[in-house]
Amino acid sequence: MKSQAKLLPIFRFAVLLCLFLISGQVFAWSLLGPDSLDVLYVPTSEDGAELDVLCVNQGLYLFEHNQWNCYSFGLLVRDAIVLNEDNVLVIMGDDSDSDGIYIFDRISNEYRVQYYIARPRFLEKHNNRYYVGGAEGLVLSDNGVDWDSSPSFSDYSCHAMTCYQNQIAMVVSQGNQSWIAHSSNDGEDWLYYTSNQFSALTYDWTGRLWAALDDGSRSAGLWYSDNNGEYWQNEFYAFNISCVASYFDYIFIGFSEPYGDYAGAYCFAPDQVALTPLNENLPNTSINSFSYNGFIDCYNVIACTREGAYETCDLPMHGAKEPDTEIPFEFAVSAHPNPFNSTTQIRFSLAEQASIQIRVFDILGREVYSHAQFSSPAGDYVLPIELENCANGIYFAELSLDSYPVSMIKLVLLK
Repeated sequence: MKSQAKLLPIFRFAVLLCLFLISGQVFAWSLLGPDSLDVLYVPTSEDGAELDVLCVNQGLYLFEHNQWNCYSFGLLVRDAIVLNEDNVLVIMGDDSDSDGIYIFDRISNEYRVQYYIARPRFLEKHNNRYYVGGAEGLVLSDNGVDWDSSPSFSDYSCHAMTCYQNQIAMVVSQGNQSWIAHSSNDGEDWLYYTSNQFSALTYDWTGRLWAALDDGSRSAGLWYSDNNGEYWQNEFYAFNISCVASYFDYIFIGFSEPYGDYAGAYCFAPDQVALTPLNENLPNTSINSFSYNGFIDCYNVIACTREGAYETCDLPMHGAKEPDTEIPFEFAVSAHPNPFNSTTQIRFSLAEQASIQIRVFDILGREVYSHAQFSSPAGDYVLPIELENCANGIYFAELSLDSYPVSMIKLVLLK
């Protein structure tokens, strides 16, 4: 590896962690699906997580008719993409003769093999093209059904991939040698940079490339590159980092097993040099992967663990910015009581006349309540919300002024 690492990062991780261990922040995690599952991944689409699909060691778990059902093929499902209402694209297997790419038909409840590939490691969709990498190279598809092998990687094993705009970075190996393969034109041409065999990759919102190294060596830890993998710098050293992901203005880091005092999930905001443990109230801290929910208008993350998948919106700000939104009126908003039993009150003040709408969503993004009040003058307002027929859990109340969403607050229903 071409590395510009210094000795400072080895102390930096511990110092940053100590700073936030005393911050006292409490996180609320909400369970997605059964808590007994070893969840490998919650699939995502362009809009965010497909919250009715879980990838687990036993197969696919699907939320249907208000219950979770398991569809097993005798192989672990490492990743999935929902193609349409009736079909789920999956990669299955871990060194078996049946390893490959399958489509699960939600009508017949059957798996159809599309392409055999040994030890598939990732499934990505980028700019309307699907990619699957494994021990026998890289295969491509424009529709998720018809697959072709990429001649550029026929002699390589492909371990991890990440995409950003027209950039693609991939960890590949041949024998004992590893590289970062990088393309700046959606995979038409590739450059190869010698590197360690990273186990996970992600681009952040600036185009910086982050990587987790978990090879048991003294170089294990979190690394980053500002030139798509040609040169690397160490952020901190640590063993057992299982995953790294970037959502919004954050880097999320997961540990599969404890390493010293470190375990579970962490949130890292590089622009503020801040590291925060997210393990408060997280039932299991053996992290397999991260995902996020794009159907709710707040920063959030989903932690996939060995005992269930959990979602939180309680992320520390530390200088990270909420999505840009022009708020046409200055106002204050709160909910009381919160937590609440069936009924709560949304309280807010308008500085100018506006049309008001309040909508409440559950954690799956489904609307469970709506109220509209038109041409309301400036002043203080108290609007009751009744969720008598809703189950206990976390909900989100979205307030709009003149049809423009301006605020979302978290509600906790406890009957």
